Order: sequence, then C-alpha cells, then structure tokens
Amino acid sequence: HRLFDRISGVILMSPDIDLDVFRAQARAIGPLPQPFVIFVSRRDRALALSARLTGQRERLGNIGTPEAVAEFDVTLVDVSAFAGGGGLNHFAVGNSPELIRLLNRLPEVDNAFQSGRSVRPGLLPGTIMSVQNATEVILSPLVQIAN
Repeated sequence: HRLFDRISGVILMSPDIDLDVFRAQARAIGPLPQPFVIFVSRRDRALALSARLTGQRERLGNIGTPEAVAEFDVTLVDVSAFAGGGGLNHFAVGNSPELIRLLNRLPEVDNAFQSGRSVRPGLLPGTIMSVQNATEVILSPLVQIAN
C-alpha cells in the first residue's frame, strides 16, 4: 500500500507553504486523503511577511479565495474573523478562545451532517461556498456560544 492510502484525513493549520509547491505535491499524491482541511486567515500577518520575503502575494495559509486550490478536493476553513496569536494574528485556530470553543463543537457538526439537512441550520456561524472541487467555510464569531 502507498502511504497516502493509509492516511484517513489531513488538517493543515496556518500552513506556511508556497502555493505552487502545494499544488505540485498535491498533484503528485493524486486523490488527497479525506477529509483534507486547510485553516486559513487573510489577517495572518506572519504568513503575509513570509509571502513578501519569498516574493509572493500569499502562502497557502492566507489565501483569500478557494480558486487557488479549486482543482483539489479540499475544505478551506477561513478563520479571518477571529483574533489570535498576538500582533501577528498567526495560528488563530489555537490561540483564539472563541474559535477554540466553536471548534470543540465539531463532533456535533459531524453528527448533524451524518443525520441529514434538517438538523444542520445554525450549527456553525458563517458561510459555505464551493469552487470546482474546493469548499470554503468562512466562520464568523458568535456573540455567545452555548455549551
């Protein structure tokens, strides 16, 4: 068996990866392990600096739209609305208490998606859109998250 056939899912959080390198590696892998989730933030100043230092507009972890990875079966989770990681706003997924509380509800969300559309409304605050094979989930902060 190929190594990638044994991987049951991938989550990349604030990845500091060149877009061309990601696309080349993803094409070489073939079908990506599922789910393949990439947490991104347009407000990540550490990744913006990394992009500038390498002469690029953006890195994988701060892409603004799913078009850059639309050929791949990936889910982008945009956490730009959340603050975290100090002045650089890097790694909000691990540094924002509000986002951490929201992500702790993911088992509920997974169960709801398995159960059908009738139990889905209101589980995650935000917007979902698809571009070719890529799906983008743009999360929005809640005023208060019920436990």
